[in-house]
Amino acid sequence: MTDSQVKKYYNEQYRGIDQQRRWIRLPFTQVDYYDKPLRMLDVEEGRTLLDIACGTGQLLKRAEALGLRCYGIDISEVAIREARKNVKSELVCANVEKDLPYDDDFFDYITCLGSLEHFENQAGLLREICRIAKKSCRICFLVPNNEYILHKLGYETDFQPVINRYSLVGYRSLMERNGLTIYRTLRDNSHLSNLAESSSLPKLLAKLVFRPFVSLIPLHLSYNFIFLCQASGSTCS
Repeated sequence: MTDSQVKKYYNEQYRGIDQQRRWIRLPFTQVDYYDKPLRMLDVEEGRTLLDIACGTGQLLKRAEALGLRCYGIDISEVAIREARKNVKSELVCANVEKDLPYDDDFFDYITCLGSLEHFENQAGLLREICRIAKKSCRICFLVPNNEYILHKLGYETDFQPVINRYSLVGYRSLMERNGLTIYRTLRDNSHLSNLAESSSLPKLLAKLVFRPFVSLIPLHLSYNFIFLCQASGSTCS
């Protein structure tokens, strides 16, 4: 897809005109995806954080409340416009697969949640992340597992136009080839915990069947992986 096509797609998503799915919504509390990464990064007040593909600024809002100096970048001007209503962060509307508009060795923390799989030039982005990260920078990726146990049963969880997702081994290889050292890997099975919405009745039933066994699902079959990384040559403190 061209840059303009990608931007148009995400602008439409953030305007809420996606007609592809009709969600079944139930009165359960939705899963919060944003607090956990900040806890795992063990963020400190006054430090700098960049959220890549920041959307409407939900993670940035939480990071600001913790006293961080926050930056966000997203390809959708609609998302950035909404984010400016929610946060005081420095926001940029740009294609993150191009050179990131930040100085070398600038950020203490970088997050990229549920977005790496939607980029064509993943290797280039990872190298750019290494460039703008301080030596002590902690980096958090949340990415979907191509071998998720429900994917093996034909349950698709992603409908976006670009989907480049991998197995646990595949992600590790991608990151390590492009300058990152992974110091911790965690599972995330929030998809099974999130009964607040499903795109069809069969998918809701599949969640209900597997939900009691969430704790038994091995890492390599989990829904998402959370990778905590640093640029290679750095020492995690």
